Amino acid sequence: MSTPQRFYNRTPGPIPVARLPTDDNDSSPPLLAPITLDYEKFLDDNNKCREKIEACINLAKKNLQIKKQKWINGIHTFEEERQRNMRELESALKAGSNLEEILKKEQEEMDDIKRDVSLSQNQYQLLMDRKESIQKQVADMEEEVRKAREASNARLQWLQKQSVKNEPELKLYQEKSAMEMRAVREDVMAFIFTCINDRDPTRQYSFTLDCSEHQYKVLACPLSSDVYNQLVTELNITRDLYAFIKRMRKAFREVHNKS
Repeated sequence: MSTPQRFYNRTPGPIPVARLPTDDNDSSPPLLAPITLDYEKFLDDNNKCREKIEACINLAKKNLQIKKQKWINGIHTFEEERQRNMRELESALKAGSNLEEILKKEQEEMDDIKRDVSLSQNQYQLLMDRKESIQKQVADMEEEVRKAREASNARLQWLQKQSVKNEPELKLYQEKSAMEMRAVREDVMAFIFTCINDRDPTRQYSFTLDCSEHQYKVLACPLSSDVYNQLVTELNITRDLYAFIKRMRKAFREVHNKS
């Protein structure tokens, strides 16, 4: 935008004007009314006007730039869309060219499926025959299990009745021998002795014996391992559990008397 022309060496003030005539006979030129011009205000208004014009121009440039960018973006989007459409078209043309080959391959696969179905039908018949054989074997096994369960239940009932009969004798034996036997878990027994300590006959001394294998093992015992290992070795040789229990009780008493 061009810079407005500036005037220099001008002093603001009243401008001389023509003189008005005083009478009808006065032949001198008429005078006009004096006009006062505020030059600084004029310059200020001029600058404000110029600033508004420049702001409008800048806004117009900015709007044009935005529209230009949108147009460029639109061109890029259009180009990307065109390229994508071209790729899809090429892919579709390629797929169309391979359609005959795909149909041929599918026909071959269908023939293979038919052969597999025929083979599967034969295998199915074999499986059904095998299933019937297995079902017969299962029925036979279930019958054997039923008989075994009945025999086990009968034996359990006999053992329970025998236990009821033996319980008074066992209780009397434990009282006489000052010893109690407890089942810790399957094939593991705990032997608890009393009347070892003369000053405290109720004090208990115990050890745990594993009977799950052919060779007996002591799992827990407050005695020295040298003491009970020797006794367990003798037990595994003689298989005399009653003598082993007597020796363990004697060992507890000897250790107590030494303490």
